[in-house]
Amino acid sequence: WCASTIAYYGIVLWPISLGDGLRLQTTLGALIELPVYVAVPLLSRRLGPRITWVIFLAFAAAVWSSLAVIGGGGAAGTAMLLAARLAGTGATTICYVASNDAFPTAARGFGVAVASCCGRVGSVLAPLIVNLMPEEGGSRMAALATLAGGGALAAFGLSRAASEAS
Repeated sequence: WCASTIAYYGIVLWPISLGDGLRLQTTLGALIELPVYVAVPLLSRRLGPRITWVIFLAFAAAVWSSLAVIGGGGAAGTAMLLAARLAGTGATTICYVASNDAFPTAARGFGVAVASCCGRVGSVLAPLIVNLMPEEGGSRMAALATLAGGGALAAFGLSRAASEAS
């Protein structure tokens, strides 16, 4: 959850230069999220929540890694920042469903509550990374890539065995 919320809030707080300012940035950012809200349930049903979560986090890590190398400027950088928004949205949307599969029925409510608290830590860390960490050689983007990649590995390690046992 922490990596998912960092991936999402990291991109939501990242300045994207679209010419006409904040209104266009906010509108385009919101519009790019809409297809994800349709795609996540479809992918989750087809691939399972855990694999869907891994895909979105890995995609976020790949985009942030690329941005660390090429930067966020120009048309390519802007397109990649919007792709990062798509990936972060997917990661935060699916984590609720995937978390339910990770805990046996008796402990599910508590487990999801703890996972949600970990997500809050991510929502606190993201602004610190985006706004306060020095940007030297793509270090902020590299930090976001590393955290999203670590989250993908952690999500991949989740097991459905606990929920299937109950």
